[in-house]
Amino acid sequence: MANPQSSMPSRKDRAVVRKTGRKSSWGLKVMKGVLILMLILLLALIGVGAYLYWELRQLPDEIGTSDTVAPEDKANVKPITLLLLGVDYRDATRTMLTDVIMVASLNPNSKTATLVSIPRDTYIDPDGLKGNKANSFYSTYLYGDLSEAPKDREERDAYALQKIKGVYSEYLDIPIDYVSVVDFQSFVDIVDLYGGLTINVDQNMCHRDTADGTYINLKAGEQHLTGKETLDFVRYRKSMNCDKPTKESNDFERNARQQQVIEKLLGKVITPQGLFKVSNVFDVLSNHVRTDLPSQQIDAMIRTYLNIDLDKIEYYHLEGDWDGRYVRLEPEKVEEASELLKMQLLPDGPPTEESEADQPAESG
Repeated sequence: MANPQSSMPSRKDRAVVRKTGRKSSWGLKVMKGVLILMLILLLALIGVGAYLYWELRQLPDEIGTSDTVAPEDKANVKPITLLLLGVDYRDATRTMLTDVIMVASLNPNSKTATLVSIPRDTYIDPDGLKGNKANSFYSTYLYGDLSEAPKDREERDAYALQKIKGVYSEYLDIPIDYVSVVDFQSFVDIVDLYGGLTINVDQNMCHRDTADGTYINLKAGEQHLTGKETLDFVRYRKSMNCDKPTKESNDFERNARQQQVIEKLLGKVITPQGLFKVSNVFDVLSNHVRTDLPSQQIDAMIRTYLNIDLDKIEYYHLEGDWDGRYVRLEPEKVEEASELLKMQLLPDGPPTEESEADQPAESG
């Protein structure tokens, strides 16, 4: 594994991908498909004060495992790296495609974090599996006909979590400590918990797929949407099997929709009435989360990162060329993302402008 300190981008170079300030820190203009996990990160890692702390203290026992974590390995002492997956589970086809893929590194000393987003259609060729789209591997480990996979359902779940960590650890050349998988139904339930959202739908949207039960049917204009309709709004890509086909949607339009939805939902969450529903949000998540995070570690993360500044979260969205089937990422870009994650694993976190200024100049 490469040394975390090798080939580090300079502070100036990192500024190209760092988004500062509350509005731009969400990175929605450059990130695709991170709606669900960004919301969860906001609630679970950032919070809005002491009230949320006490509410969030109930979360570990509901979601985490019972494994013991050594004091020196807890998130308040040691930097950790998480794989975050948002899955689109289709009961009709028994597929669980990970359409949201993020790797996050967090440093407790600098109170900083780096999140790298990987396009779902990225071509990856992991050890032991045939090369395919990035979003397919978790489903393969969970349901695929693999000779080494356990037959027991609970053991197969644990096997899939461990193996998918290995895929992205290998791909990004970075150790990944834990993984959390959240299905999109949690988003639907959370929007419904807050009574739906009033959204300005930018175009007519129609998409029907009898194979997996998908049916999107929205009309342009401002309207109140349920959780399911809101998810349809942010997911819509192209029209299929409709009497009157609607125009396709590009990434820019989808990102704008995601931004509108997050702003609307957060506007409800951060009200006094909304804060009282936070415990209910985690009741929803407890039914839709698979993770190998121990309860003790979740508690340490909450205590450590509850009040992290939003401008100390760095986002890097990997982008590549579409070849008609896959997104092909440039190796240099993948390496750059890897180095940004590794810098959070340094004892004091990424170098700051002040620390770099204190370093002696190189002799020529």
